[in-house]
Amino acid sequence: MPLTGVYEPSTEQWVRDQVALYEGSGGLDGTTLRGMPVVIVTSRGARTGRLRKTPLMRVE
Repeated sequence: MPLTGVYEPSTEQWVRDQVALYEGSGGLDGTTLRGMPVVIVTSRGARTGRLRKTPLMRVE
């Protein structure tokens, strides 16, 4: 079920850049960071209720 609401970009520039690259390419670019696979996780802020998008890297 997709989340709906107001998107609040991260205060970290590299996070904003990674999310913009991924979403701007329709998921074709921005799927790796430092050579590791990345997914974008969308969550809702507990206090603000705004949407947050966070790149998560899989590290083994």
